[in-house]
Amino acid sequence: MSLKKLIAGGVLTIGLIAGIPHCDRDVYTGTVIEKVSRVKGDNSKYLVTTELEESGATRTFEVADSPLELKFSSSDRWAEIKKGHTYEFSTFGWRIPFLSSYENIVGFDEVAQDTTYAPRE
Repeated sequence: MSLKKLIAGGVLTIGLIAGIPHCDRDVYTGTVIEKVSRVKGDNSKYLVTTELEESGATRTFEVADSPLELKFSSSDRWAEIKKGHTYEFSTFGWRIPFLSSYENIVGFDEVAQDTTYAPRE
């Protein structure tokens, strides 16, 4: 096998591994119940834990830079998400627990809260 074919195969493999998670996209609506920033050396991981509106299940997402999405301001985007607020999150990727991998939030919009009067019980 020639060196050119070996290099081309390696580049193709790396491209597939990096690109395939971008094909799995989902949209969730949930209320933020926790935000955590984990710093390890020069790297930070920004996590957002939500309670999903549809099922009441708890799900954690990551806010990470993604060159394929042209998304480079993850720390600023993470700071915009407020605890106790409800958002519609657009994500890609998968939750893989043993790799500490989370779905990545690529976009979000705050959901208007119902402000109608409700009497106290």
